Amino acid sequence: MNPPSPVSGATGPTFDETAPMKSTPRLIGTRTCLGCGQELAGQPIARTTDEDLPFVRCSECGRATPVLEYPVMSRWSGTIGAGLMGLQILISVTVLFLTGLLGFIFADEICTDARRDFSKRIEAKWKASEVPGEKSTWEIPRSWWDEVGDETTTAMLAQPDAGFGLVSRIEVVGLLVIGVPIGVVWSGIFAGVPRRRLWIPPLILWCIAMPWMWLAGLPQSGTTIPTYLIAREVTTIHLLSIVLLALVIGLEIGTFFGRPIIRRLAGTLLPPDRAGAITFIWRVDDRR
Repeated sequence: MNPPSPVSGATGPTFDETAPMKSTPRLIGTRTCLGCGQELAGQPIARTTDEDLPFVRCSECGRATPVLEYPVMSRWSGTIGAGLMGLQILISVTVLFLTGLLGFIFADEICTDARRDFSKRIEAKWKASEVPGEKSTWEIPRSWWDEVGDETTTAMLAQPDAGFGLVSRIEVVGLLVIGVPIGVVWSGIFAGVPRRRLWIPPLILWCIAMPWMWLAGLPQSGTTIPTYLIAREVTTIHLLSIVLLALVIGLEIGTFFGRPIIRRLAGTLLPPDRAGAITFIWRVDDRR
């Protein structure tokens, strides 16, 4: 069967099948013609003149069949993609939760000295009060605290250190510093999020923690209140929120500078052929 003659005026890539070559490569493997289904194994491989793309011409119908093709997605590709997206969301939420949990634990530990100091101040004020009767060393009447609680809290917070000594302040700075590398890791985990939106995840932690801290009040039952519970409430509302704010600031700094740091490390540590696998870190922020 003779190959069909080209239609006059038709446009398309031009083929150079007569160019001299030292050795003509031939197709190896199974590939059928797109026109008649003829097996093309063993046919010589030619290239287009304009784009230099390899193709083989069918010996039966004369149709050119490209050698390079885009891979065909299987019917499971959508399911696999959805599963990977779900895994990415799960990892992101887990990292967000663990960061908030560890940050809260560290912040609560930093406030331990302040909580102990507040408890001693409350006990001292209770012992110095003019309320008659037997006085417990660690429990005070609820009615007394309802009367003098606001005044006592304001007076305690007005102290120069307010139970927040030099060591605690150094620990707050350390918590801020710890938040910076965590923010850098976040910028890599949330690689699909543009840099201009990376400030949102740290604020999510703040928005989750703040209502819980403000709602963590004193027990509603009983005629007496342990002083350590009062001290815990005071430090949670007035100090723990500030300590967590230091962590959030560190996370914001890390997420802001995280992408440039990751790009610099990728360009320095990875060979050029491997760095191409993470080019999305450049594309997501419109970098080249």
